[in-house]
Amino acid sequence: MISFLPNIYDSSAQERNQYLDIIMTVAKKSRSQPFVFFWLQAGDQLDLERNLNLGFGFPAVVGISPTKKVIAVMKAAFDGKAYAEFLGDLLVGKAGLN
Repeated sequence: MISFLPNIYDSSAQERNQYLDIIMTVAKKSRSQPFVFFWLQAGDQLDLERNLNLGFGFPAVVGISPTKKVIAVMKAAFDGKAYAEFLGDLLVGKAGLN
């Protein structure tokens, strides 16, 4: 799971910390699941963002399965409930895969 967070210059430290809290909370609740969580700042990996078609804004969440060679982009709001639902959808195969 890769979370692309807004550039720190486009938000505030408080907003960044809120996003990180959401990621940490979801990651802790998902310890028994086969997920690894990363985050990065939007604009730091432009080639990756372009390849994933993340032109719709940030924050954004992308699930990548290198072994299955599929990706899924979360299309909901960036909050703990939506993030957790997205993980559940990935586990049961309901998330839109590319």
